Amino acid sequence: MSKLHQAIVAEDIQDITHIIKGGADVNAVFNQETAFTKALTVGCPAAADMVMTSSKFDPNAGNQFNTSPLLVSVREDRVHYVN
Repeated sequence: MSKLHQAIVAEDIQDITHIIKGGADVNAVFNQETAFTKALTVGCPAAADMVMTSSKFDPNAGNQFNTSPLLVSVREDRVHYVN
């Protein structure tokens, strides 16, 4: 698991900030999920917001199953990310 994914699972906002500012690939897939989809599935909206506001975030980047972050947002009832 990537350091970014680990920080998201731990809901460590300070570490997430540091990792993203350090140049982490926020679209990379680890354990079948991008950082954004991981944040949604673990229920950490603050992490999802941080990933989404990264200049490197690609809203169309698919996970291992080619499922886009926007589709996962809908599935996880986080539709405000879609609007």
